[in-house]
Amino acid sequence: MRPYCWFKSALLVGCLGGHSLAFAKSGEDALVAAARAKPTDIDIDVVIEKLSRVIEIDPKEVANYYNRALAKKAQGDLAGAIADFNKVLDMVPIMAAAYNERGLIRRAENDLEGAIADYNTAIALDPKFSLAYNNRGVIEGQKKDFVDAIADYTAAITANPNFANAYNNRSIEKYHSGDAEGAIADSSKAIELNPQYAPAFIDRGNARRVNGDFAGAISDYSQAIRLAPEFILAYNNRGGARTVTGDFEGTINDYLKSMSLAPGAINYAQFHLILALRRLHRDESPAGLSKAAASWPDGWEKTIACYLIGDMPEAQFLAEAAKSDEPTMIERQRQSNYFIGMTHLLKGDVETARRLFLKCLETKIIDYPEYFLSQAELERLNGASPK
Repeated sequence: MRPYCWFKSALLVGCLGGHSLAFAKSGEDALVAAARAKPTDIDIDVVIEKLSRVIEIDPKEVANYYNRALAKKAQGDLAGAIADFNKVLDMVPIMAAAYNERGLIRRAENDLEGAIADYNTAIALDPKFSLAYNNRGVIEGQKKDFVDAIADYTAAITANPNFANAYNNRSIEKYHSGDAEGAIADSSKAIELNPQYAPAFIDRGNARRVNGDFAGAISDYSQAIRLAPEFILAYNNRGGARTVTGDFEGTINDYLKSMSLAPGAINYAQFHLILALRRLHRDESPAGLSKAAASWPDGWEKTIACYLIGDMPEAQFLAEAAKSDEPTMIERQRQSNYFIGMTHLLKGDVETARRLFLKCLETKIIDYPEYFLSQAELERLNGASPK
C-alpha cells in the first residue's frame, strides 16, 4: 500500500457505540470515579491501574474487565485487551458488544478471519447490531469482497438509518465496484447526516472525479480541507485534480502543503510536485527528491525518486517495475509509464509521451492517479480541455 495513498479515505469502523456498559458500582467510589474518566481527561495508565484495583476488590464484576479492556485498547496493549475481553466472554458468553470489540482488535492485529468470526457471533446474538455489520463490511472490502461488503453496510443502514459512517463506507465499495453514481449518492447521504464529516467529502470527490467532474471533485476536496485543515489526503487529491484542470500553481501549493504536514515522510506528492515545477520551469528543490532518494529505504518509492532526479536510466526503471507479482507489477508499470511519459513530454518528445500515456489507459484501472492524469495529458495533446 502506497504511503499517503491518494484516493481512499479511511473506512471508519465502529467502536462501542450504543452497546456501552456503565462502570459497575464498587466499595471504593474514588477508584471508580477515576476509572470513569475519559482517556482525554486522565492518563490512560492511571485508568488501567484504578480499574485493576477495582477488579482486585470485586473480581466478579464484568463491567470492570470490559472497561479495562477498552482502556488497554486505547493504550495500544492489544494482547491485554483481548485477554480482558476473553474474561468478559467467559463470564457473559452472550455479550454481543464484547465480540464486536474483540473483533476490532483482531482486525488491528491483521487476524481478519478471527475478526470476522467475532462479528458473525455478535450479529447472531444481536441481528440489529449495526456496528458489527459495518465492521464486518470493512474487512470484506479489505478482502475485495465488494458485494458482501455492500450487503453488510446495507444491513447496518437498515438497523440504523442515521449511520453516516456506514453510508460512506458503502460509497467507497460502490466506487471500487464501478458504481460512481451510487457512490456519490451514498457519500451525499453521509454528508446530509453529518455535514462535518470530512472523509465523506473526499469520497464524493473521488466518485465525481471518476465521472469526469473535476470541478465538483475540487469543490469537495476543498470542503474537506476547510473541515480538516491537516487532512493530507485532501491536499494530494486536490493537487491531482488541479493538474487535470491546468491549475498548476494550485497543484504546486497543494503538494507543498501536503509535504509540510508530514515532513520527512514518503509522500507521492513529491513525485507530482517535481513534475509541476518542471512544467513551469521552476526550481525543483522544493520537491526534496534528491534528499529523499538518499534517505529513503530501498523500495519502489525510492526507485521512482531515483528515476525522476536522473539517477536511474529509463530501462532500469522499467525493469524494476516488472520485478513483482502480477497485480503489483501492473500497478508499477502503470506508474512507470506515466512518469516516463511525463519526462518525455516535458522534454518535447510528444509521440513517446503519447504512447506511454496510452499504455496507462490500457490498464482500465481508473481509480489511480496515473490513469486520469494520463487521460488529461492526452486530451491536452489532442487539443481538448480536460473537464
